[in-house]
Amino acid sequence: MRQKQKAWVHAVQERVNFTSIMLKELRQIKMFGIESDVAFKTNGLRELELHQSKPYRSMIVGVNVLSALSTAIAPALTIAMYATTQLNLRLETPSTDVAFTNLSLISLLTNPVVLLSVSLTRFTSAIGCFDRIQEFFCKKNRVHGLSSVDEYLLPENVLGMEPESVPTQSQPLVCMTDCCFSLGLEAPAILHGLTLKIQNGFFLAVTAPLGSGKSSLLKDMLGEMHSTEGILTVRSVKQAYCQQAPWIFNGTLRTNTIGESPLDETWFKEVVYVCNLDFETTTLSLGLDTLTGSSGAELSGGQKQRVALARAIYARSSLLILDDIFGALDTVTSRLIFQRLLDRAGLVRRLGIATILVTTAVEHLKEADNLIVLSKDGRMECQGLFEELAKKNQYIQSLLCSPSPEDSEVEEESKDSNSQVGEIREEKKETRQTTQTKTVSKISRVMGTPHSTRLVGGHVG
Repeated sequence: MRQKQKAWVHAVQERVNFTSIMLKELRQIKMFGIESDVAFKTNGLRELELHQSKPYRSMIVGVNVLSALSTAIAPALTIAMYATTQLNLRLETPSTDVAFTNLSLISLLTNPVVLLSVSLTRFTSAIGCFDRIQEFFCKKNRVHGLSSVDEYLLPENVLGMEPESVPTQSQPLVCMTDCCFSLGLEAPAILHGLTLKIQNGFFLAVTAPLGSGKSSLLKDMLGEMHSTEGILTVRSVKQAYCQQAPWIFNGTLRTNTIGESPLDETWFKEVVYVCNLDFETTTLSLGLDTLTGSSGAELSGGQKQRVALARAIYARSSLLILDDIFGALDTVTSRLIFQRLLDRAGLVRRLGIATILVTTAVEHLKEADNLIVLSKDGRMECQGLFEELAKKNQYIQSLLCSPSPEDSEVEEESKDSNSQVGEIREEKKETRQTTQTKTVSKISRVMGTPHSTRLVGGHVG
């Protein structure tokens, strides 16, 4: 029974997970026109759940039927067995008092037995749940090669300090030496041969083709991956992580930005300016007190990404980990936030915050202190300055050859302007032709055509 219940619960979990993801991404599903595919997948998971539940439910039905039958059949079965025994052994017939006393005893014994059988089914169900909890607790812990350096956080009054006045330490915040990472103890490694160092105030950019493990590299530093080889050293400092899919809780823009940190109005205004959230104060009726809705349902994709980024910056962490945060933003907003945040005179550089950014935008890669390029199989292909890698790395060269979003916008604008110029020229040409036609007709009316001249001359002559 326990195994049958585990199979059923696993099917229920898969169906619920898929349904919850589907409800969160209804807008994208409608946009891509895959409603029928999603509905087919949901129905398939529901059918699988019902199929997996049949063996367990059959056993539950059997136990309930036996419990109900035992209460109804036990007295009659007892009397029938006693009558058969009496006939065979030729015993005397029991009196009415003895018969009713025996029936009462049978009823008293039957009810506890029925309750015990029902309790056994519930007990086995509980054991099945405990098996899953025990499986979780029996998993081996992930071990980091953490150093014993004391925690170093940015001071509260660091805002407005000069770059040289921000305290620095020579020991790197993150150090990897020939590290390999996997999703589990027995899973194959998906990242290989990673070697890097991240100092205070260091800007590291990571780029790679799609599906090469860029996000997994960031999760390594957060302790969400299993290290199979090499040495990973992460200093015990405060970290802030902003992922590709922003996490927004049901609250206001202000509470989502502040999070669990204490309120500092000066710092809050600076973060709002850097993340271009001050624009929302003019476009939204309630400004930063606007409710976001469940999972940010009332916000656009760009607004959710900016709010999540603002929360990560507001936390005043020593290590800022950003996973392709500019992908959901338009070109103008992306360029503006990058200049205010990660440019040479940006907020992060002025405060000496170490930053790791996953991106494929060339204009962002050029500003990095160090650039890491991963291959398609998750290996570190090369690292160095952008100018150096642009001369020898094929992937960086392909990024340079591909049109940037700005070029695409300029090209679209030029196409629109050319089409408008062509339309204006056509209109002018048509106007000129119409004018010429009207002029010729007017001259013809004044001077007459050759046919009309001959006709008039004939009548006169």
